[in-house]
Amino acid sequence: MTRRRIYWLTVTLLMCAVSVAVAVAVVHRRHTVPLSRCSEVYRQYRDTPGIETAFIHNKKINDTLRLDMTILVAEDSNAFVNLLKSWGRSDEYIRDMKISIVDENSRFINKCLKGHPELPADPDNNNNEVVATFPLRKTIAIIHTKTAQQLNDIFLPVIFKEISIL
Repeated sequence: MTRRRIYWLTVTLLMCAVSVAVAVAVVHRRHTVPLSRCSEVYRQYRDTPGIETAFIHNKKINDTLRLDMTILVAEDSNAFVNLLKSWGRSDEYIRDMKISIVDENSRFINKCLKGHPELPADPDNNNNEVVATFPLRKTIAIIHTKTAQQLNDIFLPVIFKEISIL
């Protein structure tokens, strides 16, 4: 190979490498929400061993509603059960949940105090958000509603699988 071909081959490879690096940087930067704008639940569980966390900003719920969502995915069944137990769920509750599974979309929906999926709901729905538990997927999705109206708009449709949240 001549020196000239080696030179142009090297320049071409370097330009390709730089192009790929820039593309990766742009994509990563565009989809990253600063930690300060993530939910309290995400910040609390993001470094928990055995739990993968994700925060989705402005997830499209339906044609008119976009809400933030935190997703917790356990790496295995033990991590999932330990997470539920750390939230005060009893062995009977966990057993009943497992018995009730029909398919991978089986979900258990409840309300919790904003930012605290381990606590029961407040009588005022303005202080609550929706928690959807998918036992077969070992996944918990917390939909961060801001108002009682938002909670009411999604609570029943989510229960009846009219809204796909995962």
